[in-house]
Amino acid sequence: MHTVFPLEKKRKPDGFTLIELLVVIAIIAILIGLLLPAVQKVREAASRMSCANHLKQLSLAVMNYESTYQCFPNSRRDADYTWFCQILDFVEQGAFRTTWNFNTDFYGQTQQVRTQTVKIFFCPSRRAAATQDMNNGDQRDGSAGNSTRFPGALADYACNLGNTGGDYWWDGPTQNQTTINVATNGVFCLANNWSTGGSGYRKGFRLADISDGQSNTFMIGEKHVPVGREGDFNYRDGAAYNGDKGSSMFGASATNLPARGPTDTRTGCFGSSHSGVVQFALCDGSVRAINNSIQGAAYGYLANRLDGNVIDGSSY
Repeated sequence: MHTVFPLEKKRKPDGFTLIELLVVIAIIAILIGLLLPAVQKVREAASRMSCANHLKQLSLAVMNYESTYQCFPNSRRDADYTWFCQILDFVEQGAFRTTWNFNTDFYGQTQQVRTQTVKIFFCPSRRAAATQDMNNGDQRDGSAGNSTRFPGALADYACNLGNTGGDYWWDGPTQNQTTINVATNGVFCLANNWSTGGSGYRKGFRLADISDGQSNTFMIGEKHVPVGREGDFNYRDGAAYNGDKGSSMFGASATNLPARGPTDTRTGCFGSSHSGVVQFALCDGSVRAINNSIQGAAYGYLANRLDGNVIDGSSY
């Protein structure tokens, strides 16, 4: 007898056909396109939260400084240091503080000290810890040309000088000048005394000097740096520790509103890399996201520590 074998079934080819592969790739591309904005939003939300935490730590450091020394840090001591240097002990940077020579000016510090960065001085939405380069460092006042540059560490935060925009603590002309200076109504003031007939230095303000209430007054905010101008002291992104310049202290008023975004070309104002808002630490230690289109009068009232105007949260 002959053995009858069943017909062998036709085998299906292994793997995908070209058309099937193209369909799968197209589906994956669509899913990535849908997910990417969500991933970016999550990443920015995390960065914004981290930035708020940095502001919180800075405000607590200032409060601890005030509790220890019975005054706030100064905005700066010209041409020596800024408030960043004064609070180093209170942001777990005691070792860094011991390397800073408080008996000489900023330009007399070693380059290693001038360029030492501190992570919480930066907003992760804008950049990692950074310093100026050799070609764009701060220039000592009165030095000729651009031959002498002093690179320094940068920072993304600035203290509040009030709605006058200056950090002098007296009304009246300075020594050898007839210009009338308007005293700061912010939370931080200059250490130097350049009033007519004045000399020496003075401490910063105290909590008792904030008569509008701690929850109604800016302490520290995010500073604006136009895109492409990072590290440029001409755009107020110079060395953060340099008391000779104004890169770490800003005013806020109806004529100096927050930047509308990173591409805003203005300088010398608060602003952020977060969409639609700029974050501030208030004098009670809370952190608020202020709408960058805030009404000018309300913005100035929040910067002024003693104007008697209490601003409802719905205003910002």
